[in-house]
Amino acid sequence: MDLKKEIEMRFDESNLRNLKLGQKVCTHRSSQRGERGDWFIADGVMYVILDVWGRTLVKIREDFFHLEGFETPDEFEADHRSRHNGEFDCDEFRVIHWFARIR
Repeated sequence: MDLKKEIEMRFDESNLRNLKLGQKVCTHRSSQRGERGDWFIADGVMYVILDVWGRTLVKIREDFFHLEGFETPDEFEADHRSRHNGEFDCDEFRVIHWFARIR
């Protein structure tokens, strides 16, 4: 895969820890931040976007919580609520960015 362009992808300390441990291989955002082949640096480590697709927030909670770096769906939801003024709209559409460490 050819690398395309650098994008900005921010993570808090707990997510950075899960990235380093290889427990977080995707992240959901309210809008698309990049596409296949784009790359980003997180805490000095380079990652490449492998794929990007959308799902509802509840679908991410049910099916991908572990790949987002959480132990349970409830932990995923609590983290989301802490970042979004206590809100968790099950039908809200989110964009999942799948990535891999490359350096």
